Amino acid sequence: MNTSPKTLHVPPRTIGFRLAAAALCVSTACERVPDAAVKAHAPAQVPAQVPAQVGGAAHEGEASVVTLTPAAVARLGLETADVTEASASKQREYPAEVVVPADARTTLLAPFAGVVRTADERALPFAFERVSAGESLFVLDPWFSPEGGPRSAPEARAEAVQELGLEQTRAAAEAEIERARLRLATLEGQVTRSEGLLREELGSERDVEDARLARDLARSDLELAQRRLGLLPEGAAALVEDSQPLVFRASVASVIEELFVHPEQAVPAGAPLARLLDDSRVWIVVACPVGDVVELALGEEAQVISAVGEPTLVARPWPGPFGDDARASTARLVYVLEDPPVGLHPGRRVHARLPVKGVEPTLAVPWSAVVYGFQGDAWVYEDAGEGRYQRRRIAVRRRAGELALLDAGPPLGTRVVSEGAVLLFGTEFGVGH
Repeated sequence: MNTSPKTLHVPPRTIGFRLAAAALCVSTACERVPDAAVKAHAPAQVPAQVPAQVGGAAHEGEASVVTLTPAAVARLGLETADVTEASASKQREYPAEVVVPADARTTLLAPFAGVVRTADERALPFAFERVSAGESLFVLDPWFSPEGGPRSAPEARAEAVQELGLEQTRAAAEAEIERARLRLATLEGQVTRSEGLLREELGSERDVEDARLARDLARSDLELAQRRLGLLPEGAAALVEDSQPLVFRASVASVIEELFVHPEQAVPAGAPLARLLDDSRVWIVVACPVGDVVELALGEEAQVISAVGEPTLVARPWPGPFGDDARASTARLVYVLEDPPVGLHPGRRVHARLPVKGVEPTLAVPWSAVVYGFQGDAWVYEDAGEGRYQRRRIAVRRRAGELALLDAGPPLGTRVVSEGAVLLFGTEFGVGH
């Protein structure tokens, strides 16, 4: 029996792996440090101060508190002001409509027969094009004869008289003068008879006054008819003999509402060429119950509201008379709005707040302190001290200059953010205003 020891043969590569693993274990065991020791020797970390914190749920319908650091307050440039008291007239809101004023439209007519051509080497204006005051629109040239040369003055005068009907107009004016002369002579005789009857105590002074009044009216009619006849020959001669190319220009900045001609078009005398619309002002026609008219301050300005969240517009009262709608028992009140915004076009429905007679005290805050939320609600930020700002709901009655008059809001004397309120709103909700 062979008792000699056995030799185990291990590949050199396996021995190398085992030695490397043992060395790694020894190294790890020697370098491992307890966690407590690491924390004890690590430098202390100071938590960074948050510049803004929102207390409570940041929901638009719920008031929340925004807390800012002094550096954040300075960076936003926040300023505060007190809730004050102001005297304001009461107002009532009525439906209204935007209407074009009666004198805002101008129709350009051809004073004589001619041919339309462009002016100043520019194209003929098109409908709804905006033109400035004094801008050339087009030129009207007098008609030429078929042979290609200008007509003689007698020919032009005869044709103009025939086209414009001046002969018929002159004949009618002469007949009117004759009738007025006969009527005046008749009334002169009636005055003489009435005065004779009064001297004989057979008539009354009332009859004499009536006769004299009728005579004076007849004399005025005669003078008017004579003036009309005197204008016709002079106007016709000047119309034809001085008929030079006429340049049509816009008298005021306006919009071409309609264009009735095109280049090289022949038009007769009196034909419409274009219609211009002066949109620098509009009428705000308010329909209010007839019983409310006596309670309104009709001589004061009205507030026009075109949409929720948009600033109110100021319209002055129109001094002209207003009409009533008997079927609806409403009165039509007219106000003039100068330089209306682009979206306030004729036919649009708006709301108008009319002042009521008398004034009452009301809360007021700077207009810059008011912010509008996504749902159209109005808010202000109350300064609660120590960098805390509480959002408060308000009810804006109207804007009066740089102030917002309130129907409801914080108590009198409350400090609210007057500058930077929109930035504070964006800080609260993480969006711009």
